[in-house]
Amino acid sequence: MPHKAPRPSAPPAKPVSGNQREAIACIFIFLIALAVRLPLLLQSLWYDEMYTLLHFVSQPWSAIVSGQYSPNNHILYSLLAKVCVSVGGISEITLRIPSVIAGGFVGIALGWPLRKDRPWAALAVAVIATLNPWLVTLSTEGRGYALLLLVAIVATNALPSRSQLVTWRYAVLAALAMYTLPIAVLLIVGHGIAMYVVRRAFAMTWLRSAMAAVMITVLLYSPFFAGIVDYYVRPGQPSMSYGHFLAALPHSLFGWAMPAAACTAALVLVGGVAFLPGVRRLLPVHVLAFGIAAALAIVLPLALQTSGEPRFAVWLIPVFVILAAGVVATPIDSAPARKMRAVIASVVVSALVLVLPLVSAVKSAASPVPAMPMRDAIAYAKERAVNAPIVGVYLGAEEAARIYPGLDAVAYTPAMLAAVEAKLQGRAWIVVFNDELLHRNEPALWSHVHERYQLDQQLPGRVSPALVFRPKSLQP
Repeated sequence: MPHKAPRPSAPPAKPVSGNQREAIACIFIFLIALAVRLPLLLQSLWYDEMYTLLHFVSQPWSAIVSGQYSPNNHILYSLLAKVCVSVGGISEITLRIPSVIAGGFVGIALGWPLRKDRPWAALAVAVIATLNPWLVTLSTEGRGYALLLLVAIVATNALPSRSQLVTWRYAVLAALAMYTLPIAVLLIVGHGIAMYVVRRAFAMTWLRSAMAAVMITVLLYSPFFAGIVDYYVRPGQPSMSYGHFLAALPHSLFGWAMPAAACTAALVLVGGVAFLPGVRRLLPVHVLAFGIAAALAIVLPLALQTSGEPRFAVWLIPVFVILAAGVVATPIDSAPARKMRAVIASVVVSALVLVLPLVSAVKSAASPVPAMPMRDAIAYAKERAVNAPIVGVYLGAEEAARIYPGLDAVAYTPAMLAAVEAKLQGRAWIVVFNDELLHRNEPALWSHVHERYQLDQQLPGRVSPALVFRPKSLQP
């Protein structure tokens, strides 16, 4: 028999490199982030988003970077959103695209410094951040908070780790964070304290870099100088009291997910104490810097009335995520002779810390509750009122009338509403987008509505429900 030549063996499979694994993990995490957030993109715009769209994003480019100053103009976000709106037209999705993309990268950016030395901790940080209910909420709104958090984290990653004249990467990123929202200056203070405590040898490099960041920021804000002085000198007050804001914040951010969020927070605290040494070694600069920024954000509105409501929640997200990741990853990263008890505890705690936010995020995606159901309230009123006119009352009415079709008139005072009623011969239906502010700031208008109209439906919202009233003369 003829001799058969041996078949050539297949070449050995090329091992997956570390960079490839990192890329695969990043893509996977970002896709999870998109899957959780995409269903929320279609919910109704709320007042803050409408204000951003009408007063900044839809204005000329020059008006965004040099028009009338307002802290509600998250400038870097407004510029990015204008690009999306210019390409895809005005819609809920295009306004929110920069926020969704930024929110999808927050977890990756926060875990990035750990990817080489503590890959399990990096993965835990990325996954927990991606599913954090606060971050999911902030990164599905057409505002600059998710973008601020992403830029702030990347700037923190770029803090000086060697002596040099200026770390320009940090300086530029810090300036961009302050150009997104001025409250980023609180984090810059936190950076300084963290550098002095953790990386004292490079504190002077940070100081020079921070001064460069301030100079860049001053140049960027220079067209607004007159407006900035006028805004902060002019007497004013926040739209709600400090205590009320703190009381309403958990519901605004978590909504229905409050029980899961509370359980997760408790687990993080208990587990953080149990694994304190390992948690303390996990991104200490980040924990200290963001923790100080959160503390300053809590105290500042008490000392400075014009600073507005506290915005500390955005700074607490990285602190919470890092502590939670420390609880998950510390036992896994422990000494080679891992005790079975530590491994079992890690598995149990990890499952709870990861699963509860996941359940919250999936539930939110499945049945989203908008911040303020303004579009839904108008649609409901149109369906119920048939051919009767619809009047939007108080906060958000004018903005809603310009964005969503269906409102025939708006009223902000009892006199305005009386004039509209006379013109419409008392046949109008009423939509109130923020009953709490109406009741507190315009009690006469609130009384007028309740005297002449009957509540027909209340649509739920995370920030505020929307109320639809029918004329009392009309039977249900």
